[in-house]
Amino acid sequence: IPPSLYTPALNTPVALIATDVTLTVLFWNHAAESLLGVSAEQMMGEHFAHTLAAEHRDMFREVLEETLETGRTEQYEMEIYSEETDEPRFLLMTLSRLTGDTGEPAGIAAWIVNETKARNTSRKLAEAQRMSALGTMAAGVAHHFNNILGGVATFADFAVTSNDIGMMKRGLHMAAEGATRASKLTNQLLSIASKDEVEASKADLTEIILTFVHMMEEPLARKGVALEPSLSAVGPVAVDGARFHQVMQNLLANAEEAMPNGGRVTIEVGGKRDQVIIRFVDTGCGMPAEVQRQAFEPFYTTKGVHSGGLDSTHAGLGLSVVHGIVTDAGGTVAVNSEVGQGTTFVMRFPVSDEE
Repeated sequence: IPPSLYTPALNTPVALIATDVTLTVLFWNHAAESLLGVSAEQMMGEHFAHTLAAEHRDMFREVLEETLETGRTEQYEMEIYSEETDEPRFLLMTLSRLTGDTGEPAGIAAWIVNETKARNTSRKLAEAQRMSALGTMAAGVAHHFNNILGGVATFADFAVTSNDIGMMKRGLHMAAEGATRASKLTNQLLSIASKDEVEASKADLTEIILTFVHMMEEPLARKGVALEPSLSAVGPVAVDGARFHQVMQNLLANAEEAMPNGGRVTIEVGGKRDQVIIRFVDTGCGMPAEVQRQAFEPFYTTKGVHSGGLDSTHAGLGLSVVHGIVTDAGGTVAVNSEVGQGTTFVMRFPVSDEE
């Protein structure tokens, strides 16, 4: 163990913990006491697994032993409750193996940071962007809605003026179909605008994306952007449909900004029996490696005032909200891009097996 770990002057918001090869705690800083609610005096000389409640110790012991054996640095999420407020705290723990002078395992080092504030901020941003998404979608929705109502009026007028009973019934039937489509659009907009917390339900992402494409292809075509879906039947995913619609809207907004002179967006849906995979591909300007590394960070933007630009409308929240919604649903999202070669976002969701 490096001697610097023993210096008591370490005053950091990051919890630092170190063990020997038997996983006995040798170092426990002040931040560890604060985040985990256990004093250094209680933990010194104890097995690191005793940090957690008894029912979780066996699993944590296995994780520690695997880190010691493989030497891989891994990150884990922890959720603990404060006895005083009964409020959950979300901690992100990084485990790494310590080695001796000759390279043999010497113990475990752990870094733990409090992610509670970041998570709460992400949820608030997602809530705020539900309303923001409505404004961005307005042009496409208005055009689509106008077409539907125009059709309803035409068929209704045809039914009223027709003297043929069969043609009259057909006109009324077509008008009723248009009204049903308009009702579905209205319900979708209301769900996006809702400020209430929505419990995740099983959603058919193929159907959601098909509706999204149907709503957005016309206004995008006027901007020279082709929207091309490639959809397959997949299993249901435990995600709120309105929130996933917000994911698609934010990715599309990002793609539009990368293609000021037009281009193509391809949305592919596929996957395996236990996983749904969505690829969102644009032919835009692409991102350099540095931008990709920070793409999902809140308030990171290459356009707005935070990055030295003049555009105050870009707060750098869109992709961080995408990340938050996807991970809240148990999924992952990754970006792959090259300058001048476009950008691909890959989202993976576990198929819901709940009844």
